[in-house]
Amino acid sequence: MNINLKVNLAQKLTLSQSLHPSLLQKFKILQYSYHDLQRSIEESCQDNIMLDITDNYIPIKSSQLSYSNHDEDVRSLAISDLEPVSLEDYLLKQVKLIGLPLSDFRVISFLIHSLDERGYFTDFSAIEKKALDRFSLSKRKLLSLLKILQNLEPDGVGARSLSECLALQVEHYNFEDPSLKKPILAVVKHHLQAISEKKFKSVAISLSLPENGIIAIADFIKQNLDPSPCSKFIQSHTSYIRPSFKVELSNNQLKLLNLETSSGPTLSLSSRYQHLLNEAKGDASATVFLTQQLKKAKELISAINHREDHLNKLVKTLLSKQEAAFRHGLAYLTPLSQKSLSQELSLSPSMISRTLSQKYVETPFGLLSLRQFCPRNYFGFTKERFLQVIKHVLEEFPRASDQQISRTLIERGISIARRTIAKYRHELAIPARFMAVPRSSSSL
Repeated sequence: MNINLKVNLAQKLTLSQSLHPSLLQKFKILQYSYHDLQRSIEESCQDNIMLDITDNYIPIKSSQLSYSNHDEDVRSLAISDLEPVSLEDYLLKQVKLIGLPLSDFRVISFLIHSLDERGYFTDFSAIEKKALDRFSLSKRKLLSLLKILQNLEPDGVGARSLSECLALQVEHYNFEDPSLKKPILAVVKHHLQAISEKKFKSVAISLSLPENGIIAIADFIKQNLDPSPCSKFIQSHTSYIRPSFKVELSNNQLKLLNLETSSGPTLSLSSRYQHLLNEAKGDASATVFLTQQLKKAKELISAINHREDHLNKLVKTLLSKQEAAFRHGLAYLTPLSQKSLSQELSLSPSMISRTLSQKYVETPFGLLSLRQFCPRNYFGFTKERFLQVIKHVLEEFPRASDQQISRTLIERGISIARRTIAKYRHELAIPARFMAVPRSSSSL
């Protein structure tokens, strides 16, 4: 590993830990789910007398729901948002949106029902043996379906160990400097125990990195990765999912509604306690206390406004980029990388990742994660669409060789190698039944 990476690693991760507290608060608020945001606001208002909640605030507990001048649509939406969702139901809803063949869906459903309450596989070898016997599929096929499960939210679900859980989160994390992923993955996969025992020097020697770089990685793991990403589902085995946005189709026009601003809490500074601050000039302790409270209140309001601005910009961009998917369903998604979004919105990749994290939008097709609208590019398609294309061609020409399939797809504008065809043939569990053909044949 070159010296530039060593310096870059140490600088990037160390600097990220020395940001101003108010900026760190903005990052934290931005990353919250809507449900967690409301809970945080409620706790902040209990601790800070300088904060008032006004407008359309809806308490978290459904038993305390109250409405003022909300219309019926907002009322029914608010109530439906509070319906509890189990981890199994949450994962199965995501799988249904992928559009897998029924046989694959049954296997993934089996895997989901085999998870423990933390979202882990406690004994995957036993589960693997049972699945192979029950569904008569290859080990390769089972592992490919496991990968699909591990790509669902929350990041880290479907892990077979703590190390794999954290590694999955690193894989999904959008680093401003992609070269950071490799050393962090190395620590997560091979040196967790040493890191937990603070043996930073030995890890540094093993990875040929400076010791302060390893300390920075340890801080990154502590602050950004979650060993129990499904913990919010553990309480009563349910969790509350609240969408931040609603997209509806009316008169053939897509309409976007920010639910956080239209039916969520609105914070303001307490005029009463600001008046007390002005009157407490002679009381030093009261002045210091109220001034500190006022500063914290302003920082929180600024962080929430920052969240609102970023979310609005991002979702409007997603709506324009993925209009067909919002109109017709996820089968019409087009590849859209978080990197391209960061460039278009002039934001860092990590900021885009935080903004997308744990945010949901209510669509005509159900409750969807914002991250589902940023699928990776597979030869110009989303992975699901690309697998459908490959499957269609393999079934259309069952006796064609992988080389012939490759040539045909190239003629159709998809540049793909023979080995890649073989890989996806195995993943789709479509056996090779091709016959020998003249070498001069260039197409099917």
